[in-house]
Amino acid sequence: MKFRVALLLFALPMISGCRRAHSTARPNATISTSVSQSKPEDKAESCRKFVQGFYDWYVQNWDTPDDKKTPDEGGTVERALKNYGRNFSVQLATMLKQDEAAQYAAHEIVGLDFDPIVNGQDIDGKFTVPDVSMNNDHCFANVYETPEGNQQPATPTVVPELTVSGNTWIFVNFHFPAEDKYPAYDLIQFLQMLKQDRDHPQKSSNQ
Repeated sequence: MKFRVALLLFALPMISGCRRAHSTARPNATISTSVSQSKPEDKAESCRKFVQGFYDWYVQNWDTPDDKKTPDEGGTVERALKNYGRNFSVQLATMLKQDEAAQYAAHEIVGLDFDPIVNGQDIDGKFTVPDVSMNNDHCFANVYETPEGNQQPATPTVVPELTVSGNTWIFVNFHFPAEDKYPAYDLIQFLQMLKQDRDHPQKSSNQ
């Protein structure tokens, strides 16, 4: 079931799930991070293939957020940062690690309670990346989660934003399209709000 979070800082129920067998090794042979820059369309296709390969690996190795038992064990986001650290911007990686550390140290939900890479607390289908759009040097990949036997939804599940660093793609943000009563927002924005709420709990609670 796909799960949307509002831009309100309130606790949401965690959904438990079964741990999947996973590999911690980076599958270099199946995910190409090299950026083709000969033509704009080649660059866009390079981005699309990278994101598709990353999601294929990620879904295969996915755990529900509350499958994480200890900081050393970690969940899928942590494994992604460990195995694909060079493919995340310094800002995004740092913010995710800070959020995770704060959550482990707390006795209540003070950080992300959903998996931002799949925009949900569980997985119902296959993740595909049929197309991307380019805006200057940034690539926006439309990622769709399609349950088996269903048609691709009209709106992407999540839209990772990437740019080029050296000769490789890196994730700089994840955008979450508007859904139902919730407006569109992005991961950087949400992590900043969560940190502000942790840093100023009394001020936030009085508002």
